[in-house]
Amino acid sequence: MSASKPMQGNADPKQDWQNRAARLQQLAEHQAVLICIHPQLFLVRLMFGLQGITNPKPRLLLSSLKEAKASWTADDPWLVITSEHLQDSCGLDLIRWTKTQSSSVKAVLLLTENHSTSQAEALEAGADAIVMEESIEHRTGALIDALESILKDIHYIDPSYQNVTAEKRSQRTNGSGVLSPRQSQILALVAQGLGNREIAERLHIAPTTARDHVQAIMRRLNVNSRAAAAVMGVKLGLITTPNRNNNTTPEGLS
Repeated sequence: MSASKPMQGNADPKQDWQNRAARLQQLAEHQAVLICIHPQLFLVRLMFGLQGITNPKPRLLLSSLKEAKASWTADDPWLVITSEHLQDSCGLDLIRWTKTQSSSVKAVLLLTENHSTSQAEALEAGADAIVMEESIEHRTGALIDALESILKDIHYIDPSYQNVTAEKRSQRTNGSGVLSPRQSQILALVAQGLGNREIAERLHIAPTTARDHVQAIMRRLNVNSRAAAAVMGVKLGLITTPNRNNNTTPEGLS
């Protein structure tokens, strides 16, 4: 089943939104749904709330695997929707755990354009559908298509996933497009051994902003440590060999 086409012509945006919201509510009506999404996906979280998928039946909107486990009850959710990254773990871990609790639960994995999860990994973990975050934001109808498919026990892969995956392969070949100029700048400072506070002082930004940038860089490079991020940055040609004594700031990024 292919994703619905975005709104065309003179269609009423408000009516289109209401129709999609009604369809989502109908699909999940009288069903317990657990939604566990990283806080940074604020647009997705907002849209779930506006579309009513978080109520009236138990619709838990959480951010971590720990919260999901603590909230699990005898009234097993029919549907689990999770993002690739959670506050304390990853969506695949949540999917694996929920499948051990109930073999009938359906799982939808949300991925961003910078995802590091392959289709094979997602399906092996037990995901019944893969939907791109941008598809929800752009209202392509992919989430509706996904729910309709898994209700029929048919796996669903968002068409946008294949496009993004092909583009990522091309980018990884030459290292282009992996990081923004600002992220490349921060990665260079990480490679010099600077901590978040030092980076913040160097670039005149808040320490929390520096921390968020570093975490985003690690996700984009699919690594679990600052050292690994530096190594990957050099390997992809995103930064040069680290030099702690190099205190220069690339022009235009200060």
